[in-house]
Amino acid sequence: MDNHPIPQDVTGFQFKLIGNMTVKQFAYLAIGLVFAGVFWQLPISILVKFPLCAFFAIFGAGLAFFPVSGRPMDLMIGNYIKALIRPTQFVYEKIGGQIYFPNKTPFLTRRDIKQYRNNFSPFPKDKLKDYLESLDTQPKSKVDEKENNFLLSVSNLATSNSAFQPSSDQNFNLPQPPLQINPIMRGPAMHPEQTRTTVTPQSIAAIQSTPPTMPMPSGFKKPIGVPNAPEFPNLITGITKDARGNALSNILVEVRDRDGNPVRAFKTNEFGRFASATSLTNGIYTVELEDPKAQNRFEKITINVVGKIILPIEAISIDTREELRRSLFNTN
Repeated sequence: MDNHPIPQDVTGFQFKLIGNMTVKQFAYLAIGLVFAGVFWQLPISILVKFPLCAFFAIFGAGLAFFPVSGRPMDLMIGNYIKALIRPTQFVYEKIGGQIYFPNKTPFLTRRDIKQYRNNFSPFPKDKLKDYLESLDTQPKSKVDEKENNFLLSVSNLATSNSAFQPSSDQNFNLPQPPLQINPIMRGPAMHPEQTRTTVTPQSIAAIQSTPPTMPMPSGFKKPIGVPNAPEFPNLITGITKDARGNALSNILVEVRDRDGNPVRAFKTNEFGRFASATSLTNGIYTVELEDPKAQNRFEKITINVVGKIILPIEAISIDTREELRRSLFNTN
């Protein structure tokens, strides 16, 4: 885990434009030396001249190069002067009126609320009805009369208690459908003689002659065939396998000419195949294969390019198991 960088002063950063000094440092040093030179040229006693020149030179160098408590000397001098001028004692003086405090809100008890409810009627229907009757009634039109009669009839239907209520004591006798009896379907009877099979010596020999088959485990890879030949001449294609027929991926394939100069370079895909995109010139070439993991070893393959379609190359590796098998059985 990387450490977090220490925060730097970005706003107060100054570029070093004059050697290893900033413009501000150079100005302080130059002003100190100028004052020292001016006092050195004054026609005064050397006992006074020398201390003054040394003071201005040292003061200018101090402002430029020597910080105080990690801060520039000019800033510390300015803070010191401000501290001398700024007052250190303060007197509190009360100005303004009193602080406002809200009054207590009135609290109503249950008794007061009950008395208030009795004195106030939320629905004064009687007063409203008397007020409406006291108004002058204007003659109604035929439309208003029909509407009033319709509203009265609707209100009578809503308030009438003569609604039809079915009695729960009445019993209704519904006719029941007659029962239907399905006939029993009888199938052919099972006879023991039909289930018996006759075993003969010929059937036993046929069963013994068929070898048992075992399913291939899922961990084994199926052998991969040779890729199709290219459509154009002088193109190199091929596939890399191990001794058991499994494809080898990420194998480096390098094609060299007769002088040993590399002209093509490939890398097999996950299916172990490789192919060149451009045609080769006529001549004799050597194909070298290399395993980056150093688990497989390949023999060099020589091909002769004569302007015809080149058959796919099938490169079979020699791994440690194959070398052990060859050493045990002395096979090449």
